[in-house]
Amino acid sequence: MTAEMDRRMGMKLGDTKADAAALRILRRRFPNIPLSEMKSRIAGHEDVYSCDGGIDGRKPKMERELAQANIRVERYEEWTGGDGARKAAPLSREYLYNFLHRYGEISRQADRDIDNESAE
Repeated sequence: MTAEMDRRMGMKLGDTKADAAALRILRRRFPNIPLSEMKSRIAGHEDVYSCDGGIDGRKPKMERELAQANIRVERYEEWTGGDGARKAAPLSREYLYNFLHRYGEISRQADRDIDNESAE
Protein backbone atom coordinates (compact mmCIF):
# COMPACT_ATOMS: atom_id res chain seq x y z
CA MET A 1 0.00 0.00 0.00
CA THR A 2 1.43 3.36 -0.96
CA ALA A 3 1.59 6.30 1.40
CA GLU A 4 -1.09 8.19 -0.57
CA MET A 5 -3.46 5.22 -0.45
CA ASP A 6 -2.85 4.85 3.27
CA ARG A 7 -3.89 8.41 4.06
CA ARG A 8 -7.35 9.02 5.38
CA MET A 9 -9.11 12.30 6.02
CA GLY A 10 -12.05 12.78 8.29
CA MET A 11 -14.19 15.04 10.36
CA LYS A 12 -15.47 14.81 13.92
CA LEU A 13 -17.87 17.10 15.72
CA GLY A 14 -16.35 19.30 18.40
CA ASP A 15 -19.13 18.47 20.86
CA THR A 16 -20.05 14.95 21.96
CA LYS A 17 -23.75 15.79 22.36
CA ALA A 18 -25.84 14.70 19.39
CA ASP A 19 -28.21 17.64 19.13
CA ALA A 20 -31.12 17.74 16.69
CA ALA A 21 -29.44 20.25 14.33
CA ALA A 22 -26.34 18.09 13.88
CA LEU A 23 -28.39 14.94 13.39
CA ARG A 24 -30.59 16.62 10.74
CA ILE A 25 -27.54 17.73 8.76
CA LEU A 26 -25.82 14.35 9.01
CA ARG A 27 -29.04 12.50 8.15
CA ARG A 28 -29.43 14.53 4.93
CA ARG A 29 -25.88 13.70 3.89
CA PHE A 30 -25.88 10.06 5.01
CA PRO A 31 -29.47 8.73 4.85
CA ASN A 32 -28.37 5.07 5.07
CA ILE A 33 -26.66 5.42 8.45
CA PRO A 34 -29.05 4.76 11.35
CA LEU A 35 -29.56 7.64 13.78
CA SER A 36 -28.44 5.42 16.65
CA GLU A 37 -25.08 4.89 14.91
CA MET A 38 -24.69 8.63 14.27
CA LYS A 39 -25.44 9.37 17.93
CA SER A 40 -22.94 6.74 19.01
CA ARG A 41 -20.22 8.17 16.73
CA ILE A 42 -20.79 11.69 18.05
CA ALA A 43 -20.86 10.56 21.71
CA GLY A 44 -17.67 8.55 21.21
CA HIS A 45 -15.96 11.48 19.45
CA GLU A 46 -15.57 9.29 16.37
CA ASP A 47 -15.57 10.52 12.81
CA VAL A 48 -18.87 11.49 11.24
CA TYR A 49 -17.20 11.59 7.84
CA SER A 50 -14.05 9.95 6.53
CA CYS A 51 -12.58 9.02 3.20
CA ASP A 52 -9.57 7.32 1.73
CA GLY A 53 -8.02 9.34 -1.06
CA GLY A 54 -10.52 11.51 -2.92
CA ILE A 55 -13.16 13.58 -1.20
CA ASP A 56 -16.67 13.68 -2.56
CA GLY A 57 -18.69 16.88 -2.65
CA ARG A 58 -20.50 16.14 0.63
CA LYS A 59 -17.71 17.14 3.00
CA PRO A 60 -17.28 20.86 2.19
CA LYS A 61 -21.06 21.36 1.94
CA MET A 62 -21.69 19.48 5.17
CA GLU A 63 -18.95 21.41 6.97
CA ARG A 64 -20.50 24.69 5.80
CA GLU A 65 -23.97 23.60 6.98
CA LEU A 66 -22.60 22.58 10.38
CA ALA A 67 -20.79 25.92 10.73
CA GLN A 68 -23.99 27.80 9.89
CA ALA A 69 -25.70 25.84 12.69
CA ASN A 70 -22.85 26.86 15.08
CA ILE A 71 -21.59 23.29 15.31
CA ARG A 72 -17.80 23.11 15.56
CA VAL A 73 -16.00 20.50 13.46
CA GLU A 74 -12.54 19.02 13.79
CA ARG A 75 -10.81 17.95 10.58
CA TYR A 76 -8.03 15.39 10.80
CA GLU A 77 -5.68 13.34 8.68
CA GLU A 78 -4.57 9.84 9.60
CA TRP A 79 -1.76 7.68 8.17
CA THR A 80 0.61 4.84 8.98
CA GLY A 81 4.08 6.05 9.92
CA GLY A 82 7.38 4.41 9.06
CA ASP A 83 7.24 2.50 12.35
CA GLY A 84 3.90 0.93 11.36
CA ALA A 85 1.91 2.86 13.98
CA ARG A 86 -1.21 4.82 13.02
CA LYS A 87 -0.72 8.56 13.41
CA ALA A 88 -3.22 11.41 13.29
CA ALA A 89 -2.93 15.17 13.08
CA PRO A 90 -5.32 18.08 12.74
CA LEU A 91 -6.03 18.98 9.12
CA SER A 92 -6.06 22.67 8.36
CA ARG A 93 -8.79 24.21 6.25
CA GLU A 94 -6.14 25.53 3.83
CA TYR A 95 -4.66 22.06 3.30
CA LEU A 96 -8.12 20.57 2.79
CA TYR A 97 -9.16 23.13 0.21
CA ASN A 98 -5.81 22.89 -1.62
CA PHE A 99 -6.31 19.12 -1.69
CA LEU A 100 -9.86 19.53 -3.01
CA HIS A 101 -8.65 21.92 -5.70
CA ARG A 102 -5.86 19.54 -6.75
CA TYR A 103 -8.24 16.54 -6.71
CA GLY A 104 -10.75 18.47 -8.84
CA GLU A 105 -8.06 19.42 -11.36
CA ILE A 106 -6.88 15.81 -11.62
CA SER A 107 -10.47 14.59 -12.09
CA ARG A 108 -11.14 17.18 -14.82
CA GLN A 109 -7.88 16.28 -16.59
CA ALA A 110 -8.75 12.57 -16.46
CA ASP A 111 -12.18 13.34 -17.97
CA ARG A 112 -10.54 15.37 -20.77
CA ASP A 113 -8.09 12.54 -21.46
CA ILE A 114 -10.91 10.02 -21.66
CA ASP A 115 -12.88 12.29 -24.01
CA ASN A 116 -9.81 12.79 -26.22
CA GLU A 117 -9.05 9.05 -26.35
CA SER A 118 -12.64 8.14 -27.18
CA ALA A 119 -12.70 10.72 -29.99
CA GLU A 120 -9.64 9.18 -31.69
